[in-house]
Amino acid sequence: QASKNDAVYAWLMAWPENGTATIHALATAAGKVTNVTLLGCQEKLDWQQTADGLVVKLPKAKPCHFAYGLKVTGENLKAAAPAKAAKVKAPATGGLSAKGVIAITNQVAKLEKQIAKLKLTIGKI
Repeated sequence: QASKNDAVYAWLMAWPENGTATIHALATAAGKVTNVTLLGCQEKLDWQQTADGLVVKLPKAKPCHFAYGLKVTGENLKAAAPAKAAKVKAPATGGLSAKGVIAITNQVAKLEKQIAKLKLTIGKI
């Protein structure tokens, strides 16, 4: 929880394909957001705090190639449930989606088991 003019950090594990990140835990019920910045980026971000979450339009250029940090400044910020539950759709092929959600299909899970067995077999040689 942040008090007046304190900051909380939100980490994106993938860059959203549509260029917009929504942080549902920072909906209007979470306290008043006063500013949002992207770590490693000097560009001013457009953002809006709604009943469903903090919606941040990210710049076209990524500041790095891995995780992306948003510094969210505000008054009395605390995680809050959004007005409606977020819907996340996992990719059909498995792997990391544009929203940073990891999905493993049955085929990927079977391959992982086979790899583990091979490692055990190689280790015994």
